[in-house]
Amino acid sequence: MTLNINNNKDYAVCVFNGRLDAATSPDIEKKLLRIVKGGQRTLVFDLGGVEYLSSAGIRVLVIFHKTLKQVQGRIIYANISSVIQDILDLVGFLPHLDIRPTVSEAAESIMKG
Repeated sequence: MTLNINNNKDYAVCVFNGRLDAATSPDIEKKLLRIVKGGQRTLVFDLGGVEYLSSAGIRVLVIFHKTLKQVQGRIIYANISSVIQDILDLVGFLPHLDIRPTVSEAAESIMKG
């Protein structure tokens, strides 16, 4: 799993590629925590490159969803494949997510407030 982070003035785009599972989740969690501790409160999670999502990966998504909610921040999810959407729906997390088809639509949503 790789996580590329593109910081903008108003938000950061986090591009996930590979498997988000027990082996990769700890490193991803540390990288995301650095962003939030650095003051970023709006994130776009581009999940288009996620090939596999385990319960450990879901845990990371839930942790950052809750963390940002506590500080009046937000996460917008983009480019989610139907397989990953089905997994998130199965565990009951999907209805809680702000999902946009593309990163550009997520960015547009942020700029509109």
